[in-house]
Order: sequence, then structure tokens, then C-alpha cells
Amino acid sequence: MGDRWHGNDLASSIYIWLPLTFSGNKITLEWRDSWRPDTSSGTWSVRSGETSLEGEAAILGGGAVTIPCRECSGSQAAGYIGGCKRGTVTFEGVESSTAGRKTITVKYGNGTWQPRFANVTVNGVFQTLAFSSTKQRWWEAGSASLHCDLKQGSNTIVFSTHEGGWG
Repeated sequence: MGDRWHGNDLASSIYIWLPLTFSGNKITLEWRDSWRPDTSSGTWSVRSGETSLEGEAAILGGGAVTIPCRECSGSQAAGYIGGCKRGTVTFEGVESSTAGRKTITVKYGNGTWQPRFANVTVNGVFQTLAFSSTKQRWWEAGSASLHCDLKQGSNTIVFSTHEGGWG
């Protein structure tokens, strides 16, 4: 375990969990977007079966709109989630080959110094997800992990306001 140290913004110095690889007397730490530990065998593997969803391709409601984004894969993102117009981003038809607990990695930008929050509803069950500041490292997207239960087949995921704030 390590952290991303941001001396001018300690609240965004979040922990990072990455696997170590041992080979003789050499230890290697490499970035993995997503990996899964197997505590019973003491090993790890790269998480497979990932699906990429683009916020700008989702159903945008309320005041949510498509905005330019240099660090995003399609140079666009969904913006203005929450706030006074209660912007929402809805992903319909999110397919899962199996039912169960899944981890969804959410890439985002938060150009303020304060964390932001959004309610995320998955198949009618909601939880609050935090988005730490990305102002210190404005050139790269932040990431937050959403742990939720998906059903086999089609799922719906909605991002919306948390207590009237911006997500």
C-alpha cells in the first residue's frame, strides 16, 4: 500500500493498493488499473472482463451536459451532475455475465480543492461515492471505486446529486 502524496492538498493524498512482484532479490511495483488479490493462495491477477462506459454517451438529464475533457478517452465527459438543476447521468443496459458484487472504476475530474459527492443508484439501490480533488494534478483524471451488486443480464446505473451539491 502506498499513497499519492499531494503536499498542497493532503485531503486528496489517497491510498493506493497495488501488488508487489518478487523475483529473487528484486521487488517490482507496477501500476494496474484493476487487479484482484487471492488471499487463500497469496497471489493476484489482473481483473478481466472489464467494460468501458462513457459518460457523454449516457442519458443526460436535468442540467447535465457534455463538456470538453482533454484527459478523457473521447475528449468529452458528462458534466454538471447534481447542483441546482439536479443533473443526472444514466447508464442503461449495463451487461453483466454473472450476478454478484462487482467493482466499477469511475474516472472523473474535480477542479475544486474540496471533495465532491454523488449518489449512485444501481438497480434501485443507492450509495454515496466520493470524488477527491484533481486540481493538484489537473492533467490526469481521478478515479473512484464503486462496489455494487449487479444482476446477471441488464443493469441500470444512475449518478445524481448528493444533498444538492455537485457530483
